[in-house]
Amino acid sequence: MFVKLYKFKKTFKNMNKLKAFAICLINLSLIQIDAKEKIKKAELKTEKTNQAKLIKTPKKGIDLQKAMDYPIPEIIKRYKKDYGVSDETAKMHEKELKRYLILAAENYPKGVDMFSPQVDDLWHTFLLFTKDYKKYCEEVLGQFIHHVPKTHENEVD
Repeated sequence: MFVKLYKFKKTFKNMNKLKAFAICLINLSLIQIDAKEKIKKAELKTEKTNQAKLIKTPKKGIDLQKAMDYPIPEIIKRYKKDYGVSDETAKMHEKELKRYLILAAENYPKGVDMFSPQVDDLWHTFLLFTKDYKKYCEEVLGQFIHHVPKTHENEVD
């Protein structure tokens, strides 16, 4: 009986050790899970930071969001009055002009050909507001973008 009791106590102690070991494993697993969650959160944060970096142009680092969101209400108001365009059309031309100016700044000094006479008209209107245009170019695009009109000498056949 004593031998059986001894074996039982030894088995019981081993069971307690196993139980303690199991608890340690569970805690370790929980720590690993917590660590993985923290790593995922850090990766998401890094991904968001990288996405924010993607909002800049590759050559000049122009902030696209800033460029597109830059308000020019007085220019749009004047453009609508002078050219008789609707709000919707003016907003579409504003978007395209800003995209064009970003491309022109990004490819400076080579530049980019103007693709639309209507967007060019909005650019002309923007140029009338010289202080606003200069501020947009310098603060947003990083440099002044000159308007170079097409002439017979510089037209491409």
